[in-house]
Amino acid sequence: MESTDANTTGAKPGAPQKYELGPTISVETDGFAGAWCDNHFRGDPEILNEARRNIEIGYEYRLYGAWVKCGDDTPLGIAAALCSYRPGRALIQQAPKEVWDALRAGGCIPEGGEPNVP
Repeated sequence: MESTDANTTGAKPGAPQKYELGPTISVETDGFAGAWCDNHFRGDPEILNEARRNIEIGYEYRLYGAWVKCGDDTPLGIAAALCSYRPGRALIQQAPKEVWDALRAGGCIPEGGEPNVP
């Protein structure tokens, strides 16, 4: 199996993969980092505990100017949950294209304003 998307697998394009991985979302804020891939959270407990709590209660977070319900059923909901730890200071470091497309469609970020889109 070969991967052609370094953004979702973390490998160089064309590098063989042991396992097919789903989309990865990673966030950094104030020296803390958290990530989600294939229904698993990794990172600093402070971010992850807040993300899990906000998913559980269905918290709506203003992600880059758009109100998004924190959830574990879409990459956009996961991004909102991870960013909710430090509102206004969290930066998405890695996310699938669909997250950036949704934020761009809502007028939240300018064309080409996202950091790590394949």
